[in-house]
Order: sequence, then structure tokens, then C-alpha cells
Amino acid sequence: MYPGSKVNLKLKGKEKTLIIWTESVTETDQQDGTSRTNHREVEEKDSATCLKQTVNIYTFPGGQYLPPGQYEFPFSFRLPDGIPGTFHQQEYNLSASIYYKIEGFLEPADSSIPKLKYKNLFTVREPVREAIQSVNKVTNTEVVCCGCCMRYGTVGISASFERNTYCPSDEAKAIVQVDNKNCSKDVSSIALELRQVITVKAKSRTETRSHSIVSNSVAGVKARQVAEPRLNSIRLPPAPDLNAVFLEGEKRIRDAKAFSNKTINSTTNGVLIQSKFLLEAKATPDACCSNTAVSSIPCHIVYPDYRFPVVEAPPNWNPQVMNPYNFSATVISGYAPPIPMNTNLMPGGMQQGNSMGINAYPSPQQQPSYPNAQPGGNVVIQTGYPGPQQQQQNAYPGPQQNNNALINVKMGNPGTYNQA
Repeated sequence: MYPGSKVNLKLKGKEKTLIIWTESVTETDQQDGTSRTNHREVEEKDSATCLKQTVNIYTFPGGQYLPPGQYEFPFSFRLPDGIPGTFHQQEYNLSASIYYKIEGFLEPADSSIPKLKYKNLFTVREPVREAIQSVNKVTNTEVVCCGCCMRYGTVGISASFERNTYCPSDEAKAIVQVDNKNCSKDVSSIALELRQVITVKAKSRTETRSHSIVSNSVAGVKARQVAEPRLNSIRLPPAPDLNAVFLEGEKRIRDAKAFSNKTINSTTNGVLIQSKFLLEAKATPDACCSNTAVSSIPCHIVYPDYRFPVVEAPPNWNPQVMNPYNFSATVISGYAPPIPMNTNLMPGGMQQGNSMGINAYPSPQQQPSYPNAQPGGNVVIQTGYPGPQQQQQNAYPGPQQNNNALINVKMGNPGTYNQA
């Protein structure tokens, strides 16, 4: 007999940030008037709780004692809209993470008696709030040298991507064309690039950093010529092993050589952490100190759907299964993340701009190598992303086709898996 009868669940979601920077302080000697500059390291931490809730999912009748036996308590819950997805990124002198925990415990009648409990992390996939569709953008840039002293003409670059939403490890394909007929300088290289812009807040300190995650270059185009449309692609890095990174803590954060873009995080819209991604096509003129023509398109990176492996029940496992308990989780009062980025897409995926006369991805007949394309449409989603039955123009909702992510929760022995 255990002196307790209430089985509870506790949910917790939290953002945590850390920024380290060097501050210069100039001090003046009052006697001789000389000045001296000192450098000191400043460290700022911050946190914001978005989810914190305890729910009673079962109470045993007939007193304050739980009879001996094996018990199973099925449960499910709906995640609130507006919470950010699971996130973890460490860089030189910066750490940003968003984590979610769930704990199941048997509440004792006497507070001096230890709880029977088990806790674990779970992953939240932030939904895509823009339409999943092909996108095209045209940019015309005046090429100048040394700021403005020499002008060489105008370079136009057009990029058409098969879609604006990707998973880690996906291949992002684009048709790129450069119009260099109005420029007197060669374009030395044409590059396709995925760029991340991350903004992290820690109390009074806010830092925004821009990173080139992955890029791929092709041959350029001569002056006074127009390049043929070219298919170019980049392979996105894999997602981080979230189980591993959360155990590492804030190790190596002061070691600038320890970081590389071996993994990619998701698009995130939190209170303290915002992570955005841009697909960019760049044309670099062969001129000293000249600017680069860039066609930049916002995109969304979402963690792939994680499916737990099949787990065998332990020997002699024959539990008494209680009635399922369903509830809706709620956001902490006052937690208000910013409105997610809006790509302002035109119908059919075409953005406003001057067409350069190339046929971009929105045309269905140009998608013969993508068998998962919707007939007569312009959505191209690879198998398993999120699955053929989930291909649609609406936001990436998960299997329930709503704005709530799907999570899978593992709760201690005997290894029963529950979906919320």
C-alpha cells in the first residue's frame, strides 16, 4: 500500500538565454588626468516561462492509500497556440534554448513521504503559419564600386524555389537566372545560400546575429550577357540531437573554435528567442569593393515528425487500464511572443516584381521529377514531409490538421507511449 491516491501530470515550457560580451570602461586618474581603459567580461542571463500547469488525471476512491498492483493511465492534451517550438543553439558567447518537460507523479497524503515520479523532455514542433508553396523573386541591383564612386550598370537575379518550407537534411532546389546585359562587369559567381538570422534577448542585452548555414556556387556570366536558367540546390544540415544537447548544458560557450554549422535549428518565434531563415540567390560582380545582387526569400524550417520506435512491455506486465484523461494546456498569462514572419506571398507563390521571362517552379509542367506534387497545383512536398495525406496549401498543422503540434511522450516504466 502506498500512502497516496492522486495521480498528477505537470507540464513546463521555458525559454532560457545567456549572452556574454566584453565591456570597455575608461577611467580617468583624478591626480594627473591620465585615462586608462579596462576591459571586463559581462554575463547576462534571462528566462521566460510559457507553459506551467499541473493536472490531476486520476484519484483513487476509498481513502488515502493506493493498493498494490500495476496501473496504466492514458492521457492526451492539446497544446496551446502561440508557444514556440523546442530550440537549442549555442554559439560563441551565446546560448539560447527552449525546452518542454512533462512529469507524472503520485501525490502522497503526507508531504514528508517522497513522491513516486518520473519526468522527461518532450519536443514541440512549432507550426508553419504561412502557406506551403513555391516562391519566386526577382531583384535588380545597381552595381557600384567603393560605395558610389564608380557605376557599372545593373544586374538582375531571379530565384524560383520549389517551396518555402523545409525540414533539416532536405535538399532545397531552385532555378536561378542572372541578367547581366546592362552591366559592364562580369559576374564572377552565382551562389545559392541558406541564411539564419537569430535575435536573442537577455534582460538589458539584445543581440542579432546572421549566419550563412550552407551555400553552393556555380559559374558566373560574362558582361552584357544573360545566363540560361540553371538548376542549383543546397543540402540542409541535419537537426541537432535534442536529447544530447540538453544534457551538455553551456559547455564550450567561451570557445569560439568549438562551433560550426553542422546542424540546423527550426524557425522559432519566442519572447526571448527569434530564429528566422532566408533562402538567397547571389550574383557577385567582378569589381573591386562592389555590392552584390541578392534575391532573398523568407522560408520556414521545421523539425521533422519524430516517431518513437516500438517498445516491448516488460515481462508479466498486465496493468489495470484506467479511463483516458483529456485536457487542454494553457499558456502562462502575459506570455506574448511576436507575430510570426509574414512572407506576403502572391497567389500561386509569385512575389511582386518584374519578371525576367523565365518559367519558375510554380508552373506544374516543370515539376516532372517531383511525384508528390498536387495535380494542377504548385505545392511540392517530399514523401514523409509531412506525408502525402497531409499535403495542402494551409499551414503545416500535423496529423490533426489544426494549428497544434503533435507530441509524443514517454512516461517511465513500463514504457507506455502516449500521444498528446
